[in-house]
Amino acid sequence: MYYSELLAKELVNYRDGKKLGWAGNYDLAFDAESGQLLSLIIERRSWLGIRPGEETVIPWSAVKRIGEDVVILDIPGGV
Repeated sequence: MYYSELLAKELVNYRDGKKLGWAGNYDLAFDAESGQLLSLIIERRSWLGIRPGEETVIPWSAVKRIGEDVVILDIPGGV
């Protein structure tokens, strides 16, 4: 799968059904030495998107499935 394909997918926590945003609103963190994918970093925009909001870091181990339209996450306490 290409990164550009991942950008079109919505992030959903299967534990509570909460939609966390679209893939286009996140970045990926890699380990510089091993090249291993470590986490998704979701950028939450402030009201009207005028200024950046908080970032939420989700470990890659929380990604349970990448489907046709969504990325299913397992986040026990929610985000």
